[in-house]
Amino acid sequence: IGSFSAPEITGLNITGGTVKFTQPWSFTKPIALSMSNNGTTLSVAGSSAIVLSQLTMGYGTMLTHPVSSVSSVNKLIVEVAGAAVIASGAKIDVTGAGYLGGYAGDNADIHGRTTGADGTPNVAASVAAAGGSYGGYGWSTATPAAPVAVYGDFRDPNDPGSGGAGTSGTTLVAGMNGGGVVRLSAASLQLDGYIYANGPDTWSNAYGGAGGGVKVKVGTLSGTGGIQARGGHSYTGGGGGGRIAIIYTSGNGLDPTKLSAYGQRNGGAGTIFTQSGTEQYGELRLDNAGNSVAPATPFFPTGTGILTFDALTVTGSAKMCSPDSVAATTQTISTGSFLYAPDPTCP
Repeated sequence: IGSFSAPEITGLNITGGTVKFTQPWSFTKPIALSMSNNGTTLSVAGSSAIVLSQLTMGYGTMLTHPVSSVSSVNKLIVEVAGAAVIASGAKIDVTGAGYLGGYAGDNADIHGRTTGADGTPNVAASVAAAGGSYGGYGWSTATPAAPVAVYGDFRDPNDPGSGGAGTSGTTLVAGMNGGGVVRLSAASLQLDGYIYANGPDTWSNAYGGAGGGVKVKVGTLSGTGGIQARGGHSYTGGGGGGRIAIIYTSGNGLDPTKLSAYGQRNGGAGTIFTQSGTEQYGELRLDNAGNSVAPATPFFPTGTGILTFDALTVTGSAKMCSPDSVAATTQTISTGSFLYAPDPTCP
């Protein structure tokens, strides 16, 4: 759907097939969005907020945004005034829909796309032999082995994951795209399905993309589902993990074992931040699923000299470094995982 006008619409029911909005969401009033029947997909381009009164996603349905290009970045920003229900088997999935890999899509350059050091979005990465970075570093085989820089705010993810570099030789091989962006707010969220913002896996000799960004901010949170922002696997060099932030006022939260933002094939751990209404500082978790080769995940200076959490967990062979001191009421550093703080060489 390109141009579509329905000024008095109060609800949209999609019961089969694929519906694509190739222009940003432009309904002037909040509507109730209901998706049902296995295989039903809604794709919305741009980064305008999808403003809803309610959201209901049944089994087998999917909400997504298109892959970005060298000139545009898509984000799935969903603002629900009332209840959001994502049933078991339903998913919000922006895997591989973030920054382009080298030679991917309309990117004619070997470098993957990323966010620049000054915060400029969608620029060519400075390294041409590395997996994508975001929360954690992608693996670099460059000489010297400098990875693509990490970026973004672990409390407020709002960026796609970087694309991995392509490779050249007898043929050009496209690097893998990074994960896209999901920002979901609602009065209440029952998440029994999944939110995916992964870098896709590849078994080619190109580099993997980083995991993307997911932020959930709701009043009441419940459900048995999970969220992933994993870096993509590649034999040449994997992508770093993305960023997940979950902020809620009440409810049981989500099972932490169903939240993952690890890097793959030597990619570094991404960040998982959660904060309930009873916590002052929130909880940070880095888990790299046993990938012990990956570089430490860096944190930027706070300006206060101290990075504070209600709880901090570094596990699964993850490594964390901060130029500031780190304080947590509950701190768990598992065997084989490391915290370097204060570390003046980080990031």
